[in-house]
Amino acid sequence: MPPGRAEALQDALERARHAVFVCAVRPTMRGKALPVLFANPASRALTGLDPSEAAAKDLVSLLLPNGEKGLRGRLAELLRASSPATVGAIRRKFGRATREFELAAVPLSEPDKHATPWVFVVRGVTSRQQRERGWALRQDVSDKIIVSQAAELRTSHKALQRREQMAALGTLVAGLGHDLNNLLLPIRGHLKALESAALGDSAGMHIHAVGQAIDYLQQLTDNLRLFARDPDGPDDARGVTDIREWWERLRTVLERAIPAPVQLQVDVPDALPAVGLAAHRLTQAVLNLLINASEAIAGEGTIRLWARAGEDRTFVHLGVTDSGCGMTAEVRRRVFDPFFTTKRRGRATGLGLSLVHGIVHSVGGTIGLKSAPKKGTTIVLKLPVAAADASPSETAPPHAQATAAVSVRDRRIAACFEALLAFAGFTIQPVTADGPGRIDVWVTEPSPRSLRLARKVRAFAPNCRLVVFGKGSGEWRSLGALVVAPEGGLATLREALSHAISARGDEGQ
Repeated sequence: MPPGRAEALQDALERARHAVFVCAVRPTMRGKALPVLFANPASRALTGLDPSEAAAKDLVSLLLPNGEKGLRGRLAELLRASSPATVGAIRRKFGRATREFELAAVPLSEPDKHATPWVFVVRGVTSRQQRERGWALRQDVSDKIIVSQAAELRTSHKALQRREQMAALGTLVAGLGHDLNNLLLPIRGHLKALESAALGDSAGMHIHAVGQAIDYLQQLTDNLRLFARDPDGPDDARGVTDIREWWERLRTVLERAIPAPVQLQVDVPDALPAVGLAAHRLTQAVLNLLINASEAIAGEGTIRLWARAGEDRTFVHLGVTDSGCGMTAEVRRRVFDPFFTTKRRGRATGLGLSLVHGIVHSVGGTIGLKSAPKKGTTIVLKLPVAAADASPSETAPPHAQATAAVSVRDRRIAACFEALLAFAGFTIQPVTADGPGRIDVWVTEPSPRSLRLARKVRAFAPNCRLVVFGKGSGEWRSLGALVVAPEGGLATLREALSHAISARGDEGQ
């Protein structure tokens, strides 16, 4: 630099009101100590040293004597760029007070293989500048929050739309299950009538095959009714469910939820205590776990559904173990959060495991997770054992312990009544010469003999529900019998018997 120009630069630096330091930066010195060659008089307020005393000292140590706090790294990046830049704000303590400064750096010449002089200017930041900077920072944070909330709102809206679609599908499934039920009842009645007719062995074989198909269709219908229950409806999740019996009823549908390349292994022993969770809630939870497990397996693999009683038999552990891809620590941390999913949006709402978590905790249970990348996943539901006086849930037929008898001469009509009662869970008893015995529902025809037997039944089984098929007299009505007119057809029979069963249930409560 020409002597005249160098003197003019030095004069300007000495008269500057901000602290100014000049350092000669060599390539080998970047990221290390920066010895000061020159310091102007204004630097005394910052360093507390005369300019001559500041010479040869490390610039970073002069600026931050109590620790550099990352400043040396920022300076190293700036020096590598070899262009004017602002390093950023630095904070320096003066006794109990803290002041903020802004550090800028400018190279005085092109980079040299030996040394390049740099000028560092340290300017104090005023309170007004700090406030403006704070306002700008808060505005930036607010903008980011607004953008994030808008994204979450869009995601929630999509999840709500899907939930409404699922609710509509549940209504459709419930209606379908109801209609199928209404169709299966008369089919069972007619099939029962055919079984009682002497049609030969060949016809009997076909009737038996049709009966098996009806049993399978009835199982699917029951499952549709189970899945159509509203998870947010007024019904309580508490109930009593025998897990082994529940699995036998639901195995067909749950096995269909597993894709063909994946094998489902089941280990559910018979001697488990019943759990205090309603059957439809247990189905929702396990179905979600099985679907998640199957989606975590790419190609062939195994899923194991297992259960065992706790050591003190106050809890039952129900687990789903898969051989899938496993979870990272971040996924494990968030996996039960609502709307969190690792699947592509549109394939999942992120509500599956959150729903399982809510179901289990609503009955006082807990849920455990063990997983690692490429080592599969195990999710364990710890379900409380049902109290001894708890009422059973819908895994057991509502009238499984009730009995009924039918005394109708027309075998077709009698078979219809027996099928309806058997479907409702009643055990059908034969009628002897002394009458039907101690039963809960008796279907008969009006005759002097049956009227005498009805009075006898009323004497030792006052809660027995009487159904009279025919033109019953006032004496029958005085016994509280329900009279069914024959001309009403099968629909009338079904409606009358359903009314009798429900009335019988109300009396028993």
